[in-house]
Amino acid sequence: MSLEMEINLGEMLYSPKDIAKIICQRDMSSKQSADLVKKVWKYERAFLSVDDYDDEKSFVQEVNRLVSGNYDKKDKAADVEYANQMGFDIKKEDLITDFLGVNIYFKDIRLQYLFYGKRNIVWRTLRPLLEMYGLQRRSARFNSFLRECLIYYHLKCTRIDGSACNLETVGLDEQLSFVVV
Repeated sequence: MSLEMEINLGEMLYSPKDIAKIICQRDMSSKQSADLVKKVWKYERAFLSVDDYDDEKSFVQEVNRLVSGNYDKKDKAADVEYANQMGFDIKKEDLITDFLGVNIYFKDIRLQYLFYGKRNIVWRTLRPLLEMYGLQRRSARFNSFLRECLIYYHLKCTRIDGSACNLETVGLDEQLSFVVV
């Protein structure tokens, strides 16, 4: 099976905005967020889009600036503005077809597993991911994007009983377990 990467590598990398989104979504304390940012900088450098950040201090300051602005993950207008600043020419309705930001779901899973989760497994369902974009079902293109995210972030997904599952056919409300492999 040939896996075509339709995604932009820059979208897959962690940006300060992604880290700030995760911190705000998880309502982390100052200590927890500082610890997460430090660990991401130290251990996840291969996944960072740090072209504009020469050192840890500037990266941390940018994340803190975004967190203090209480970035709301549902603010699609802010997503459009950010994407346009990054050189993408998109409109608000393009967010649904281009899946911009869907990868934050998988970035959060990876970071929770590696750094701030209390267990060595992360449990999630797919429904919140689809609801974020107003989708009722998964298209072939969306399923392909999900597979690409699993591969890129080195995630393995199974059912709650440990049996293998296919994200294309698994129920939207079925509890899934994710681990980093």
